[in-house]
Amino acid sequence: MENTPSLRPLIESIAHERGLSVAHDTHYDAGNWQLSWWEGGARQAVDVQPYPDGWIEVARLSTHYPVLPKLLAWARRTIPMFPEMGRTEYQLLARLQSPPAERLRDAIEAGLPARRVANRDGTTV
Repeated sequence: MENTPSLRPLIESIAHERGLSVAHDTHYDAGNWQLSWWEGGARQAVDVQPYPDGWIEVARLSTHYPVLPKLLAWARRTIPMFPEMGRTEYQLLARLQSPPAERLRDAIEAGLPARRVANRDGTTV
C-alpha cells in the first residue's frame, strides 16, 4: 500500500502530541493504525485504515466491556484465542482518496478527545 509509509510519521506525531497509545496492524492482515485511550470503562480509538486502491478510512471505535475493562482488553491482545468480550461501536469519520496530510490530520483529530489546556496555576481545562 503506497500511502502506508507516509501514515506512520503522521500517526506517531499525533500520538506524541496527544499522549495517546499507537498500535499498527491491530487485526489480521489489516495494515491499519490505531490511536487509543481510555474514557471511564470504555476503550476509545481512532482507526486509520489504508486500502490498496488509495482510499483511507478514518473511524472512531468505542469498545465497552461487561466487567474489568482494562483486564479484558489486555487479555484479548495478549492471550491467543481469548474471546472478544467487548462490544464495539463503529462511527465512520471520513473516507478520503489520496488525501493531503492536512485533510487526513483533520479527520483523525475530529475523533480524538478535546485537547486539555494547562493554566498557569497547574489546573487543566
